[in-house]
Amino acid sequence: MEKQSRSLTLGVVVGLVLVAAFAQSLPAKQVQQVLPDLRVSGLTITSPASLGCGSRSVSFTVTETNGKPGPAPSYLLYLQLNNGSGIFAPICAFTRPSLAGNSSRVFNGSCTFFNGPCDCLPTTYTATFRAHIDPLNTVQETNEGNNLSNTPSIPATCP
Repeated sequence: MEKQSRSLTLGVVVGLVLVAAFAQSLPAKQVQQVLPDLRVSGLTITSPASLGCGSRSVSFTVTETNGKPGPAPSYLLYLQLNNGSGIFAPICAFTRPSLAGNSSRVFNGSCTFFNGPCDCLPTTYTATFRAHIDPLNTVQETNEGNNLSNTPSIPATCP
């Protein structure tokens, strides 16, 4: 009986070692991270109706959207201006709080910036604005290529 007991114990130990070795050879299960997808789904310039040179204020409404289930941590939002040069430059930045997955919210903002004489060429032009959500790509998203808004424009003149 003692011989049978030792054989059974040895068999159980060998079986456990084989199971443990097999389990270690299996690939680790990958945990899928649920990511957000931030985008600006709307930008409206609410004032002024036209832009001139010098210190200027602009008011706007931005609709921020997270189109995926993953929550987005806080992020930056830039309002950018193309003053006729063909290049969009940030004129103000806002730190925005986290945004839940599959949700949108409206942000009414305003900022003051300097549209100086050197920035005011030619004499009349179209000032084009855009919003850029997560411009530094600090939030890992499912799509990093859709973070720019539409580009509303207003007339601008420089004396």
